[in-house]
Amino acid sequence: MKKVLLTGTASAHNKGDATMQLVVSTELEAALGDDIRVAIASPSPSFDVAAYPDRLVVASVRRSRLFPVSLAAAGLWGVLNRAFGIRADALLFTDELRWTESADLVVDLSGDMLTEDYGFLVGFSHFIPLIMARWLRTPYVICAQSIGPFSRLKPIAKWILRRAADITIREDVTRERVAGLGLRMETTADVSFLLQPDTAGAAEVLEAAGVPTDKRLIGLSVSPILKQRYESAHPGASFAHAIAESVNTALHGEDVHIVLIPHVTGPATRHDDRIVAREVAAMLTLDHTNLEGEIAPPVLKGVIARCHVVLGARMHANMGALSQGVPVVALSYSHKTQGIMDSFGQGDLVVDGRRPLREELSADIVRIMDERDVRAAAIRSHHDEVVAESRRNITRILDRLDA
Repeated sequence: MKKVLLTGTASAHNKGDATMQLVVSTELEAALGDDIRVAIASPSPSFDVAAYPDRLVVASVRRSRLFPVSLAAAGLWGVLNRAFGIRADALLFTDELRWTESADLVVDLSGDMLTEDYGFLVGFSHFIPLIMARWLRTPYVICAQSIGPFSRLKPIAKWILRRAADITIREDVTRERVAGLGLRMETTADVSFLLQPDTAGAAEVLEAAGVPTDKRLIGLSVSPILKQRYESAHPGASFAHAIAESVNTALHGEDVHIVLIPHVTGPATRHDDRIVAREVAAMLTLDHTNLEGEIAPPVLKGVIARCHVVLGARMHANMGALSQGVPVVALSYSHKTQGIMDSFGQGDLVVDGRRPLREELSADIVRIMDERDVRAAAIRSHHDEVVAESRRNITRILDRLDA
């Protein structure tokens, strides 16, 4: 039996993280059946055990004060094993260490977190599981990510990434960000494009929330990250007001209903999209519904499929739209956004969320409404190619397991 440990995600509160975990585990199990066992390493195991009821969840020390002890234990185990041939398994004192050592492959699903874009400590935390895998002599792959840039983390990034068994990236912008590291990478597409929507579940959620069925739905995804960056760039300005004003202006007189779709709900309140969504909703003059519950990724994708267009600050919400032919205006705070929109020929509808928003965002909303059907057809023309690129990640993982 093959054993695979999936690592790099934070919590199933983040529906993009949950989507990547669900897709990779489901696809590997579909390919190998009873011949594979997949575990998910999670820094939020108490929540994720319920979120992944059919998966084994092991606690990850990546965000705890225990990480230096785990790293030291893995390092000592590796020295004893390499120098003296000793398996000092008493050092493997956590499920994460035991799983990392016994796995045939560690698959990292950090998305866009192998970077210093979110600070040194956040970036370093995502290298911790890979350092443990390296010292415990377990092959690891970097799966479908946006990587870099690096500054203080550059030596660690070079040491770890150059020793990966495989690296796939989801847009070519990454190549520029890590050009000095000498990495071998293959451009594919995010694994999230393989997620199947739960249309029945979506219908139930929308009906329970009282969303009308006779109006065009406009999906709106907001993000505390973008709020923080926008308000840092424009002291005294309100991100929520800028978004609401743009939507009110652009869609005034349209027969639409706004659905605010939360894609991250925690674990800390500072990460919760719903808090920002409430601020935006309070300023909307158009009919709207603010979805508040914990909604599973397949159901969220089904909700997005019902939308006429999506205005998205969360990239996995945008991917859920693009993979179903729903046009998107993407609010960007990272290089990942431009690359993924380009892959569907929609790169001209990326709005840098750190710039003044109102005029540009309003103009793009008007444009996407006018061009909706043409945009949808263009997106669908790229669908099969992007999904095939997404599936190549699974094929490459299976090839590594065979090797």
